[in-house]
Amino acid sequence: MTPQQLTIGEGLHPRGLFGVSQGVEVPLLGMMSAGSFGVPVESVSLRVEDAPPGVTVLPFSGPETPGVISIPRSEVTDAVGWTWYAWVDDEWCWVANIRDGKLLVATGSSLTAAKDPAWEGDRYNGWDRWIDPAGVELKAESRPLAGGGG
Repeated sequence: MTPQQLTIGEGLHPRGLFGVSQGVEVPLLGMMSAGSFGVPVESVSLRVEDAPPGVTVLPFSGPETPGVISIPRSEVTDAVGWTWYAWVDDEWCWVANIRDGKLLVATGSSLTAAKDPAWEGDRYNGWDRWIDPAGVELKAESRPLAGGGG
């Protein structure tokens, strides 16, 4: 990563799924049903190195991914999805991706897309474009994730 990439969104919570397990905030890879003997257990997956000591590791019902474990959703509280938004063309646009020091921003507004020919897309799928983040105001918002847990 370049120094510029490391400073994009400095001070904002990282994008993605997060929850608290054993009093520690951990990045989550996803939510699913797991379990054995036909008894499903709502679970979350995370990297082994991110798991706090003492979590209950569930067996996988499908192919395993090296370095990834599944734990009961009930062991994770405050599960949220963090999303970034960028102020572009007088609208808060969703930051869909970050690559090579640029932000891929997206909108569903045809009025916003009409302001600049750099927007690509259509009314069915929305519009997006790559922008330089220099001077662009960013914000992070979280939304609770559905499922068990406290």
